[in-house]
Amino acid sequence: MRLILVYMLLVLPSSLALAGDQSYSERWQRLSNEHYRQIGSPEGQKYEHRLVAAHNTFWASVAQRCTEGAIKGGVTSFRAVAVVNATGRVTEFLPMPDNPHLKCFTINMVGKRYPAPPVSPFYELFEISLTDSAR
Repeated sequence: MRLILVYMLLVLPSSLALAGDQSYSERWQRLSNEHYRQIGSPEGQKYEHRLVAAHNTFWASVAQRCTEGAIKGGVTSFRAVAVVNATGRVTEFLPMPDNPHLKCFTINMVGKRYPAPPVSPFYELFEISLTDSAR
């Protein structure tokens, strides 16, 4: 029994940490794929149009707050998946690449509100260019 407990305390956490390092990109890809599946339906397409309209009301202020730090960190573009819950609230914002210079975007996007989606969670994929004058 003690041997099992020692294994769980010493080996298992380090193996979970290794799996965690690999799982961010795998999870991101899975959520990105789910986005494409969701917008493949007429309801998903309609919702995405409503989401983009809402997004455009606050994105400029997020970009203004966060772009300079990302560019100083060498990031000029990225993709991100926003996880939107049943009430339309962003519960996660996952940038790719997973880069500390994009943390400001995550902090500023989590909690933002969109219209309630047709399914929950809804995964919205953004492609963001930080050097585009239209930001």
